[in-house]
Amino acid sequence: MILKEDIGRLLELARLDISEEEKLQLTTDVSRILEYVDKLSTIDVSNIVGNTGGSLNKNIVRNDEFMPFDFDREVLINDIPCKQDNLVVVPKIRD
Repeated sequence: MILKEDIGRLLELARLDISEEEKLQLTTDVSRILEYVDKLSTIDVSNIVGNTGGSLNKNIVRNDEFMPFDFDREVLINDIPCKQDNLVVVPKIRD
């Protein structure tokens, strides 16, 4: 059980000033919280596997390797269906 004097000391350390009614309410609230935490300490967690959080997934990192692309310009230009002066001719999008 937390005492009103303990709350007063905490308020002093935090440099807070509250009314007497609020101190009484805070004393009650903190006591209830501490009782609940005390109940939690009685729970048997011996069979529970711990979790470090997050995921076990790992990023797969690949090495970027430059692979030169060799091509014959004349072969590519000859394969273009519509060309003019070695340039590709495409239809207009709008008039």
